[in-house]
Amino acid sequence: MTPKDYREEYEKLKEEEEKRKEKAENHLEETKEHKNKTEELKKVVEELKKEVENLRKKMEEFKEEIKGFKEKARKLDPSDASGLVSDASKLEKRASGLVSK
Repeated sequence: MTPKDYREEYEKLKEEEEKRKEKAENHLEETKEHKNKTEELKKVVEELKKEVENLRKKMEEFKEEIKGFKEKARKLDPSDASGLVSDASKLEKRASGLVSK
């Protein structure tokens, strides 16, 4: 091989190394972006879990209110009871609306 051939081979290898280095840097950047997105999604999931737990607590509170209305309704005369039953039905609808969200 002549010095010119060695020089060409060297330039070729140098170019290939440059391409590999660029590819590795791109891969590293993509990995960092993926990690950041994953972290953001984890935060969103945690917020959603907290929100769901709060909604469950509210639903349980509504259930307790409904039980109270129904107990009061049983103790009252029929004309007063219809209003409480109506209120209890409204609360049940609100509670089921919270669950469906």
